[in-house]
Amino acid sequence: MNKKRYYEIAGMASKDETHPAQQEIVKYTKFARRVLDLGCGEGTRLLQLKTSAEKYGVDLSSFAVKIAKKKNSQIKFLKADIKNLPFTDNYFDLIYSMFVIEHLIDPQKVLDEAIRILAKGGILIIGAPNYGSPNRHSPISKENKFLKLLKGIFPKVEVNKLNWTKVGPYKGKYFIDSDTVVEPYLFSLTSYLKFKGMKIVKSSSLWSIDDFSPKQLVFKILGQLGIKPFIWWGPQILVIAEKI
Repeated sequence: MNKKRYYEIAGMASKDETHPAQQEIVKYTKFARRVLDLGCGEGTRLLQLKTSAEKYGVDLSSFAVKIAKKKNSQIKFLKADIKNLPFTDNYFDLIYSMFVIEHLIDPQKVLDEAIRILAKGGILIIGAPNYGSPNRHSPISKENKFLKLLKGIFPKVEVNKLNWTKVGPYKGKYFIDSDTVVEPYLFSLTSYLKFKGMKIVKSSSLWSIDDFSPKQLVFKILGQLGIKPFIWWGPQILVIAEKI
């Protein structure tokens, strides 16, 4: 798939204003002076935010940033390595990253950098597929699903690191998320953010948006009842964390 088509697809997905994470972003934007879209792609999500706040978008792809700048010259779109951002400490009131961390070789460094440039009292919002959950996997995973499920019931968690499973690279014809490189997991993400001194305002694996699947039905019922560890086993990650 060529770059133009790739970002067209990404842009269409970013227009979904009904997604719970997008609704949270809109809500917190109202209280922000500076907003950063971390891994902004071609800028669609940032363009949808109606706010007087200064808006910034950062992406590693010069192709994506070029498209974004053509859409709106008032937004500060920058090409940069998101592991080493060109902003001073405590700069942003709101930073969000939607469906990006699963494509990062070192997501832990990116989270550390986001925390560094987030102001005290600022909000970090992360949205991602919950591929690291014991009952799920990325589309290119080769891990034994039964063994993964067994290990996940009694997980060994190191709170000082994410330690997410690495997958890929996939070299065949592109399909959605075939460029996944790590499998994010809600439980380990919230554990790590707490370790870094962040206050978890909201944490959800979004069972509410899970498509009906007989294989997941029992897990879904238990998760929606608030029973651990199943609360962390839904299809996607939504984390809202405050820097204190």
